[in-house]
Amino acid sequence: MSNQETEQKIGELMDVMARLRGENGCPWDKEQTHVSLKPCLLEETYELLDALDDGDPQKLRDELGDVLLQVVFHSQIAMEQGSFTLQDVISQLTEKIVRRHPYIFAGAPLPHDTEAVLKQRLEIKAREKKDGAAKSALGDVPKAMPALARAQSITRRASHLGFDWPNVEPVWGKVEEEITELKDARRFHHIETKLNEAGKSFDRSSLEEMDKLWEEAKRIEAREKTSP
Repeated sequence: MSNQETEQKIGELMDVMARLRGENGCPWDKEQTHVSLKPCLLEETYELLDALDDGDPQKLRDELGDVLLQVVFHSQIAMEQGSFTLQDVISQLTEKIVRRHPYIFAGAPLPHDTEAVLKQRLEIKAREKKDGAAKSALGDVPKAMPALARAQSITRRASHLGFDWPNVEPVWGKVEEEITELKDARRFHHIETKLNEAGKSFDRSSLEEMDKLWEEAKRIEAREKTSP
């Protein structure tokens, strides 16, 4: 399919979406907003992931179409609001792809392997500006992601930047260190609570009083460990 034919098909899809949202369009489609479509986008994305796992080209084509519909739907709503158009989305995406591949489009040296490519891409993203401020080298990890998936994404990006351990042994030491810090935070909270109950503050309490409460917190932790 030529570029002209592709543009024609995209135009037809946009016309269909505009008609669905038009005066005599579909009641459901006309009611939708960016927020109301969030569950649809999430569901379609999961169905696309299933199609990728199944390895069925026909199913993959169908699910890609459903995800594309979400892009067109949101773009249509934005156009009606005067925010942006689908053409703007495509144009910005094209510029981003070119900018993040300087070794293809700007004559920069070609990275020697995939890891180097990913590291350079994260560094480029960190230099990009958003609302006048530099982005983090880790990128904008979506807050809406499930906690475990978000943690995995942050860890993977940090690893691409070289922040990683060569083997698992040092990791256990770090885990134990964090557990110790967590225990200290719980004990500190216990001291603070007990001082507040007594109408005292840290600057008005002796080291002996605070040390006594610290040991009390340790005894409470020990009892909690042994209790059924």
